[in-house]
Amino acid sequence: MILAATDLTRAERIQRIGELLSRGICRMLAREAEEKRDAAIRVDVPSAVPAGLKLEEVISADDMARAIVDYLKRVPSASPRDIQRALQGSKATVYRRLKQLLKAGCIIRSGKTTAVRYRPRPPTTSEGH
Repeated sequence: MILAATDLTRAERIQRIGELLSRGICRMLAREAEEKRDAAIRVDVPSAVPAGLKLEEVISADDMARAIVDYLKRVPSASPRDIQRALQGSKATVYRRLKQLLKAGCIIRSGKTTAVRYRPRPPTTSEGH
């Protein structure tokens, strides 16, 4: 049962505010620690890469695409927002690069809408393509 704010005593409201502030501070500190940890892979937002390029061309022609692939190799899977935060790129650029990398067969997408996750495509074991 959820109590309305008017049903709480003054002391209970103050305790609740303290709990909310504590959670917010913990989240902020965790986010700052994550940003420091990911600082080594931050890159500037590059210009757009034409669609229809091969895997090697996409990655070598674009620092952002290369950074996305490198980031996904270090984490099991990531959402577009995770990638955007880690690489400090714009939302549009990250989505555009993810689309190009998917088309080139570099990465795999799983899930739908807000639950979408990306991961690197496992290396193929066959010699012939």
